[in-house]
Amino acid sequence: TDEQDHRSNTNIQTEVDHQIQELRDEQENISQKQQNETFLQ
Repeated sequence: TDEQDHRSNTNIQTEVDHQIQELRDEQENISQKQQNETFLQ
């Protein structure tokens, strides 16, 4: 049904948002590490 489709689409969107957020956090961590290393050199 349309209702089920909508629900699964919403779940997929939520899952994608979550993964994007994790990737951003990871990028942040990497950037921080690189800045720290640059600062230490």
